[in-house]
Parts: sequence; C-alpha cells; structure tokens
Amino acid sequence: MQNYYQQLISLTSNLYQYNDKNTVIQLFIQQINEIFNDYKFSWKYEKNDNHQNFLEINSKNNTFGFLYFNKNISTGSELYSVLQNIVKLVGIIIENIEQNEIINKQNNNSDIEDKYQNIISNINELVCEIDQNGIYTFVSNQYYNVLGYKSEELVGQRVLDLISPDDFEDAILMFRNVGNNLGKSINLWHIKHKNGNYLTFESKTSFYISKNNTKKAVVISYDITEKITSAEALKSSEIKFKNLVETSSDLIWETNIAGVYTYVSPQIEEIIGYSQNEVIGKSPFEFTHKKDKVWITELSDNIVENMSPFKSLLNIMVHKNGTLKYLETSGVPVFDNCGKLTHYRGVSRDITAKIEFEKEIIKSKAKYSSLIENINEGVCIVDKNFCITFSNKAAENIFGDQKDKLFGTNIKKYISYDSLEIIQKQQKLRTEGLNRVHP
Repeated sequence: MQNYYQQLISLTSNLYQYNDKNTVIQLFIQQINEIFNDYKFSWKYEKNDNHQNFLEINSKNNTFGFLYFNKNISTGSELYSVLQNIVKLVGIIIENIEQNEIINKQNNNSDIEDKYQNIISNINELVCEIDQNGIYTFVSNQYYNVLGYKSEELVGQRVLDLISPDDFEDAILMFRNVGNNLGKSINLWHIKHKNGNYLTFESKTSFYISKNNTKKAVVISYDITEKITSAEALKSSEIKFKNLVETSSDLIWETNIAGVYTYVSPQIEEIIGYSQNEVIGKSPFEFTHKKDKVWITELSDNIVENMSPFKSLLNIMVHKNGTLKYLETSGVPVFDNCGKLTHYRGVSRDITAKIEFEKEIIKSKAKYSSLIENINEGVCIVDKNFCITFSNKAAENIFGDQKDKLFGTNIKKYISYDSLEIIQKQQKLRTEGLNRVHP
C-alpha cells in the first residue's frame, strides 16, 4: 500500500498545473484507475443544498466505498486541495474493502462447505475422498448405513483393505493409469461389509490436484448388489425356461399384434421342416393349408380384436416337403403395464399321428361294418342286460324285425330258454375272466 501512496502523491503533484476543474477530475480518475486496476473509480456530483461531491470506489467483486466532500468545488486549485486529502484516505478505504471481501469470502466458503456437506450426507450414494497413497481422507455417512462402517473407522485406512482380493489388480491398474492422467473411470468393485459379506458397487472415480498440490480422487459408489442378484436370478430363470422350451416336444411361439412370428422354439423345424430363421418375421398363415386360410384368418382377426385367449384350435400346416401337419394350438394375449395389447404367446402341439390314427380307425370300422352287414350269419351285440345294441341284416331276417325295432330289445324275446342259458353261462365266464366257448 505504501508504493500506491507514493504514486498517488506524485499524481496529485502533477495535477497542480491545471486550473480547469473538469480536466483535473478527468486526469485524476484516469490515472487512479491505472494505479488500482482491480478497482473502478468514478467522480460523482449531487446537486443539492451542500453541492455534494464524492468519489465512488467499486471493486471487481461489487463491493463499494465512498469519499464525500461537502464543498462546492469550482476551480482546479480548489479541487487540488481536496485531492490531497483523498489520496490519504483512498488506501484506508481500499484496505477496508479488501478486509470485508476476505471475511465475505470466508463466510461464502463456509456456506458452500456446509451446503455440500448437507448434500453428501443426504444422498443414497457412497462418497469418499482418497489421497495419492490410497488412504481414505473422507467418507460420507452412507458408508455406515450401507456397509456398517462409521467415518472415523475408515478415515486413515487403506482402500484395499475393503476391496475384494479379486479386484486388487484392477484397482491398482485403474489408480495408476487413470490417476496419472487425472482422468475419470467407472468400475465394478466388490467391497466388504463390516459383517464380512461382499457387496457389489458401481463406482465413478474422478482425480484432481488439491490446494496443497497433492493428487486426490473422489469416488461416488452405487450399491448394485440387488440389481446384480436379480439379473443373475433372471438369467438363471431364462436358462431354465430355454432348456424347458428346447426339450419340449411342443412348439412355443410368440406373435406381434400384426400376427407375425417374433419367436418360435427349435421344434418348429421338426414339425414343419422350416428353421427358426425361416419362420421368424413371417405370418403363421404363410404355412397354413389353403383350405384353412380364409376361416382361420377371420377367426384370428376376431380373437385379436377382442384381445381374447383361445384354446385347442385345430389348424393344418404344410410341411416343407408338402405333407400336412395337424396342430392343436392355444394362446393368450400379453399386455404392457398400461394395459395395451403387445403380443400373443402360446403353444402348438403336433397331433398329426393322433389324427391319422383316428382316420384309420374310421376306415377300419367302415370296412368291418360293411363285411358284417353282408355275411349270411346273423350277428347281434347285446349289453350286460341282454339288450340288443347292434344287429346285421341276417339277424333282422332271422328275428323277423327291422334294425330300429331290434335295437334296445331284450334278446330273450327271440331265443329259446336253452339258448339263453348257454348265453348266460358264457357271460358269467367272461365276467370271471375266462374267455372260452361253452362245450
């Protein structure tokens, strides 16, 4: 400040030669602004009863100081005498301003520190500061809530004492490579709880140079143990489901609301000869037999429109080799969280063998029915009460009644007592499990 004072004395001495007041003010303000370049000086004039003049001093941090002079100054010489008093006081004013700014800065820093301390104490994430030797210099309160350690238990301790030995090498490499470049890093660490269990954290680390020129790191960690556990459980569930789907003889499928396959299980190739890649992205109707396409398309549109489930729908698909495959299909609608229909999921069972067997039974029945109808011997089938349930044409001729009249009539009406006795004995033997003809 002494050096500044000498410059001000020199400045006022040079101004003595000017008699014009405005010239003196202009030169004084210009030169004093050059001397104190961290401040802005301006001359003010208030036209009131006292004709008050004052010098306004404004720091870069918007702190103000004023020097008032209750005197009507009209000439440069009058102003000169005022300026001699000003230069004696300017240093005192500036010193006061600087002291106030230091106090304000300290108060602001304290407020900022309190603010960030409150933020750190109330967030869910773990926050710590680590020095260049890997020692904790600060840990947030969440370390106690999540890991069971109080702040005083960790400050001064090594970070590696908490990290899983499996992560040592990665941690050392990260601190060495990223830290040397003052960079940032995101890593997964397994950190030991006070009870001995390890929890999984995603940590974001930022390196910086502190005020005392030492390298430090701020680490913000998120507990993702539950997320990882859930993901592993989901993965395990998916593997089980995949194994179940791939070993099932049934076809598992999904279609979007447009009726296009978005997933089919591997059984699709065994059933209709096309691979998964050949089917996904296509409509089931592209593989449907032409005689079924019209009605099954209309039915499908109605099902989707009403967002209805369906069960045991019989449809015929064409194998890649041209043969027909009979499928029994069931499906359910799937909705999102807003209740909007997103897709259908279901299962199709290949019942071709069952359909073919039933067809063969029908053919065989028709064949043997024709044979029995046309033989010369009378054939009757009776139930356990000896009521006729079937008769051929020869039996009608023997008994003298039509088939509709014979049906349900007790056979005792048409046979002798001796024949009835034989029939009853045969029935008793069959009931006892002895299937043989009476002598």
